[in-house]
Amino acid sequence: MLRAVAVRCFLGLSIAAFGQSITYTNNEYPSKGFPTTQADMNGDGILDIVTTGTGPTGKFGFYVTLSNPDGSYQTPTFYTSPYNGGTGNIVLGDFNRDGKVDVAEVEQTSSYYIFLNKGDGTLFPSWNFSTGGGTLNFNITTADFNHDGKLDLVIMDGAHTPLQFLYGHGDGTFSAPSLIPTDGTPINLFVVGDYDADGNADLATTWSHCDRGVGCKTYVRVRYGDGKGGFSSPTAIDYDLDYQLNWSDDVNADSRSDIYGYYTGSFNSVRILYGNKNRTFTVRDVTPANIAYGPEAVDLNGDGIKDLAVIESVSGTPTVAVMLGKRDGSYQPEQFIYSNAHLVTLLAGRYDRNTKPDLMAWQALDASNDTGNFEFLHNTTSGHFPSCAPPNAARGIAVCSPLNGSTVRSPVKFSVGAAFTSPLRKTEVWIDGVKRKESFNSYATYSFLKGSFALAPGSHRADIYSATYDNLLQHVTVNFTVQ
Repeated sequence: MLRAVAVRCFLGLSIAAFGQSITYTNNEYPSKGFPTTQADMNGDGILDIVTTGTGPTGKFGFYVTLSNPDGSYQTPTFYTSPYNGGTGNIVLGDFNRDGKVDVAEVEQTSSYYIFLNKGDGTLFPSWNFSTGGGTLNFNITTADFNHDGKLDLVIMDGAHTPLQFLYGHGDGTFSAPSLIPTDGTPINLFVVGDYDADGNADLATTWSHCDRGVGCKTYVRVRYGDGKGGFSSPTAIDYDLDYQLNWSDDVNADSRSDIYGYYTGSFNSVRILYGNKNRTFTVRDVTPANIAYGPEAVDLNGDGIKDLAVIESVSGTPTVAVMLGKRDGSYQPEQFIYSNAHLVTLLAGRYDRNTKPDLMAWQALDASNDTGNFEFLHNTTSGHFPSCAPPNAARGIAVCSPLNGSTVRSPVKFSVGAAFTSPLRKTEVWIDGVKRKESFNSYATYSFLKGSFALAPGSHRADIYSATYDNLLQHVTVNFTVQ
């Protein structure tokens, strides 16, 4: 079931009447391949960018562009399998549970390839695994779908309709594939989240296509996970328009994942499908001033409300625009913050070591999208951003207040920053066995919590958790005394 509301954003309104300006500094670094995903591959506390493309010899693979501790970026390094079959896709995750981010790849062969991380962001040569004769694997995603603490894989096979599910063993290897039935709808992309907030990872597939004389169609199929590796029958969401609904995030910070994207035709629309606990979606259409693409949902001004960043075509020039979110779910008019020719897509993340989320606008310099520039927009906006930076590592929880073993006064102020090897959903604080707060102030692989709690004099124990969308947890304990 879908319920629809609409929001329009008009440029005729004054930006100053609604909120502060988004400010930034810009750094540019050369890139290779098309940006698809990001993680802290070398454990320095700054996100690295992983892109797909062709290498120097024309073989398909992926590039890893590592960060430096000062926020600069290195020359991209190319990786490929020995059995190159054509274009494909990648996914990131800690597949052998050593705290380092690895890469899984498919490239239109009957195999998939696992590249384990050496620990410094460089990768070992691939482990090659077959999914059986006749398969043609062209997309891949990962989550801990069965709650055993090990990442699993789901692979799309272009030669057959069913999806392939592979249980993770936790050592970088996986089970033989079992099949997930589909309804025969074409599928192209995966979107993973927890759309009903039951603690189980859900799996959505999307497809959009236009035929001359027939028109355009968008298909979304949501399969709700049971936490044991099984899925419900797909819930169908279809549109007679061409939407790219390829993003998943908790846009309105209500604990439920949402699906969002943009209309690829001649009118201006960003479409958000808000997930509901009863396994329905509420649709909101946001109308930018210009045709927009590549949306990212992230709190750029530190008010605790996620904003929308998009690329808009302004008088023919691609321009990064930010629509600040309002508490009623609507958005302020655009602020146009950065223009450059051939901007193609956006990512939001931590590209320096402060707690303000940044943007990366990718600029394509050739028709193949293999050569380009990373345009990093480092956030310098004033606002109530988290004060506790996460560890300078691929995973971990920093508790800046209260310190372990400290003596403090009530109310006790908590300030937490977490990092992980997969995208984070939330951070929780439990005091003396009682959950006192959960915070959905998260972006990319980072999550933050601030809180103040009145506590009686004496000794107390705080357990702090961070959780991903599939409920993978990390945990630290802080003991303190209240005077």
